[in-house]
Amino acid sequence: MKLDNIKTFISIGAHCDDVEYRTGGLFSRLTRQGARGVYVVMVENPYVGSGYIIKDAATALATRRAESLKGAAQLGAARVEFFGFKSYYLHTPDRQTVFPAFRSREETIAMANEVTWYGLPPVQNAYLFPECVARLVNLITEEKPDLILNHTPNDRHPDHYSVGRFVELVTNDLNNAGANLTQLHREPGSGGSMGGWRPTIFFELSAADVERQQRAMECFPSQFPGGLKGYAERRARAFGKLAGVTFAEGYTASGGGADGSWSRYDHEWERCVAMPADPITVIPLNA
Repeated sequence: MKLDNIKTFISIGAHCDDVEYRTGGLFSRLTRQGARGVYVVMVENPYVGSGYIIKDAATALATRRAESLKGAAQLGAARVEFFGFKSYYLHTPDRQTVFPAFRSREETIAMANEVTWYGLPPVQNAYLFPECVARLVNLITEEKPDLILNHTPNDRHPDHYSVGRFVELVTNDLNNAGANLTQLHREPGSGGSMGGWRPTIFFELSAADVERQQRAMECFPSQFPGGLKGYAERRARAFGKLAGVTFAEGYTASGGGADGSWSRYDHEWERCVAMPADPITVIPLNA
């Protein structure tokens, strides 16, 4: 893959901060090299980190969007889109999360009646709703991206999984119609993967890219009130060690079957169990 050929790219995150934390290094490198970066947040979720006090969901949502705009600006994004799909997690107006597993049936029903529904249909079923598919198709049609960065559908987090699966299905449909889209998957979130994840495509990063990613990460005090000092460098060095360079960011190639069967992912599961050593590709800074 020659990055000079990438004129426009789209990085898709489930939540505010997912683009910065999982694709911020490559986002920085591409925009620094002159590419047009499109930054997408698909899900509305009023979650805030422990110790950050916001009592109502509407304020939390507005706060998170404002933080995303700051993070996107740090990375050099030319366009920011908030799709507004509903999260897997349901919240009441005062930000209580409805967890049926931890509550009685009566309490769950009472809380569910108070749930505030944000935006479009739930991201878990987005592929079944024409308006959700159209939102992504229209963006891709307008931007004509040379590269799409997406969540891996191998992610345990229900919103991450759902976004990864939705984007994969839509891009498969477009490719079947001749779009010839290229998609890469980032590493799973903090919950880990469902069947193992090992990057096979590494993009070398400069120290400036790592510093820029760290600045973008620091735009989210509502998520990490204590900050994550040095996280971008530690992450980039860990990927770099695998790639044989100082700093890098790792991805896997999109693997969904054209028919949506995910037959390749069944095969990937078997290979992960066997723990083979996959060949890797490293895209150096001068590529």
